[in-house]
Amino acid sequence: MSIKLKGLEGEVSVKNITRQESWTFNENGTVMVPTGVMQGDEFQVTHAPDLQNCLFSGKYSSIIVDAASTIELSCENHLFFRVIQKVSETGYRTSLWVSDGTELKQINGYSGDINISRKNYHQINGFAYFPLYPSGLLKTDGSQEGGQKLTFPNINFISWLGQIDGLSKELLFLKAEDDNEDEHIYVFDVGTESIRKIAFSEGFDTSYFSANINESLTSHSFQNDFLTINERYKFPEITDSNNIVKLATKYLAYYASDGGYSNLTVVSKDQSIPNNNVQWPIAMGDVKDIAFATGTGDSVLVSFTEEFDGTDCLKIGRLTEQEEWQLVRDECNSADGFSYQIKKVSPKGAIAVRKGNGVSDIGIFNADTLEYTNIVPSSLIEGSIYEMSYYDDGFLISIGAKVETGNAPFSAKLQHTIYFYSYDSGQLSVIAEGKPANYTLFVPYPLDSMFWLQQDQDASILNLKFFVLPTEETGWELWVTDGTKLNTKALDDIKPGPKSGVQFLHQPYEGD
Repeated sequence: MSIKLKGLEGEVSVKNITRQESWTFNENGTVMVPTGVMQGDEFQVTHAPDLQNCLFSGKYSSIIVDAASTIELSCENHLFFRVIQKVSETGYRTSLWVSDGTELKQINGYSGDINISRKNYHQINGFAYFPLYPSGLLKTDGSQEGGQKLTFPNINFISWLGQIDGLSKELLFLKAEDDNEDEHIYVFDVGTESIRKIAFSEGFDTSYFSANINESLTSHSFQNDFLTINERYKFPEITDSNNIVKLATKYLAYYASDGGYSNLTVVSKDQSIPNNNVQWPIAMGDVKDIAFATGTGDSVLVSFTEEFDGTDCLKIGRLTEQEEWQLVRDECNSADGFSYQIKKVSPKGAIAVRKGNGVSDIGIFNADTLEYTNIVPSSLIEGSIYEMSYYDDGFLISIGAKVETGNAPFSAKLQHTIYFYSYDSGQLSVIAEGKPANYTLFVPYPLDSMFWLQQDQDASILNLKFFVLPTEETGWELWVTDGTKLNTKALDDIKPGPKSGVQFLHQPYEGD
């Protein structure tokens, strides 16, 4: 019997409850457990590293041993959420909270900038590091009192904090201002807690250092406080936006100019493989827009918006892992009257919004058989506002159905319902229902709610997903689910009771 560990950052302990034996593991990979384990024995995780969840098969804290020879044990970091709270009609403050999926706990000593609304922290060796406003870093082990403020002379207003792929995971890079308001790049060594200003390759400025640094077509080396930036592909000097599509083992790059679209350039993440160009599958003269839908591998679906007989229509092509094109749908010459907007490539096929013939629904489009399976019927989303979040085992869809329309600009009252579609069961289920909530031009429906909480839209801990919902009992709060209604609950810890713990800019002040 062996255990395959992944994502582990420290020590995890596993107990065979049936035979009262325990083992401790501290490295990722496949390890053998002592002999004597029998089918039917119960294993349980009894200890995990600080700020981590470790679950069997990414789902269970205990498991019954079956005939399989290998048990998978996956570990994932706890999640942090920055919360904006309105303290008066015009005043705000921020607070920091951490969750393991069962509760929310506040972290003391945090002072954040409400104008920074993206994920901007990193977890290293059991600690999380956050930029503080107006200066310094907060180092926390996730406990309420376990925070330490790190201050650095002549370093202010940290606007970016990040790690760089391929370099030591104990190095944090910062973009900040000195006392003269000049912007520089610094490196913070978490092992020695020392900080130094660095230099970097010519041809780049501090704008290069951003949340997209590891999405760029560059590689890096760092020595003697100098960061060498090697460009794998350089876009020409053009005014139109550049486009980079990240796949599992490679990137796709192209650009648009007055002369039309360039060919695709394939840039492998393996630097020993040279770049190569790929022709588009259709003539690009009348193409007005290109949209990519990716999954977990290197296959990608591409939608081309083309003008045909005075109207826009779509052609959908698939670029295989072997970099060959397959034209899977030509709506410009289709007789079925439907248009498919591909959102995401899932293990079950392409998630698509289908419109036409008086309906608008969401389903799975199989690019091999060209069959479409409806999941979310038109009756649920027609005239509604919705957002979708995608996970390995399915997707959440939050639907705001209009129950009342007001007179103010974009004024409406929306009834919130959260659904989860499971790839395993093939079922769409209601997992939570909210109260009607008012929205206007100045209090918009929070489609980017996780963005305001400084988290990813698909925030999750193993099989646990997070979303935001208002109810009569809790107000607006953070919720967690494993995809079933039974295991869906509000983390009503920020402001217990009917007043909202999660707030957004321009929401009405609810009082203390």
